[in-house]
Amino acid sequence: MMFYVRIDPRYQEILSKDIVEATKDGFMVRVMAGEAPGIKSPINVFGLYS
Repeated sequence: MMFYVRIDPRYQEILSKDIVEATKDGFMVRVMAGEAPGIKSPINVFGLYS
């Protein structure tokens, strides 16, 4: 079971070279926070516990 725990906001620096990219059906996306087409950003958006 997964649940989200409220965490205090904090600054998380990410360099342009560290932003992950994915291409699907001819579209390219850069994922800065969260997840998209099966890839996960290095930015932690939630305090996630399992």
